[in-house]
Amino acid sequence: MMTARMLILGSYRLCEKIMLAAYLNLLWIIFTAGGFIVFGIFPSTVGLFTVIRKMILYKDHDINIFSEYWRAVKKEFVKSNAMGFLLTLITLLLWLNFQLLQIIDGIPHLILLSIMCMIGMMWVILLFYWIPIYVHFELPIRNVLSAAFLIGLSNPLYTILMILGLSVLYMILLIVPGLLPFFSISISVFLIMQLALKAFERNQKITFRNEEKK
Repeated sequence: MMTARMLILGSYRLCEKIMLAAYLNLLWIIFTAGGFIVFGIFPSTVGLFTVIRKMILYKDHDINIFSEYWRAVKKEFVKSNAMGFLLTLITLLLWLNFQLLQIIDGIPHLILLSIMCMIGMMWVILLFYWIPIYVHFELPIRNVLSAAFLIGLSNPLYTILMILGLSVLYMILLIVPGLLPFFSISISVFLIMQLALKAFERNQKITFRNEEKK
C-alpha cells in the first residue's frame, strides 16, 4: 500500500515537473517571438534564467512564474539586448577568423589555429556563465564578462559537466526531435543555472560578497 502510494506520488511529481518544463519553454518561445526574435531572444533568455534561478534557490516558496518572467523581460530588455548583440558580434568575428585560417598553410596555420582554439575555448566558457552571473549578482555590466570568465576558468569541473549535459540533451533531441519545442531551452537553462550556482558557492565568499541579488 505504501509502495503504491509512493509510486503515485512520484509519478505525479514527475508529471508536474514535465509540465513545468514545457510551460517555461513555451514562455521562452512566446517572449522571444514577441520581440520579433532578434530583439526578444536575449530578454526572454534572461527572463528564463531569472525564473529558474528563483525556483532553484526558493524551492519551498510559491513563485508566480509568468509575473516573474514578464518583470525580468521588461527590466532587462535594453541591457540584455545590448550585451547579447555585443557577444553575438564578437562570436561572429571569431567564427570569421576561423574561416580565414583555411587560406593559410603550413606552420603559420598550425600556430594561428592553436591560438584561435584557445581563444574559442575561453569564449565558450564566458558564454556559459555570463547570463547566470548577470541574473545572480549585482554587478556593473562591464564586470559581468570578466567575472564570467574568471568563475568559469576556476571551476573546470562544472564547466565540463555543462558541456557533457548539453551534449547528452542534444543527442536525445536528435533521437526524439518532437521534444525540441517543449523541453530544449528550459532543460538546458536549468542545467546551466544549477551548475553555475554550485560554482558560485565556491567563489562567492571571496569574490562577490554581499552582491547577490534577492
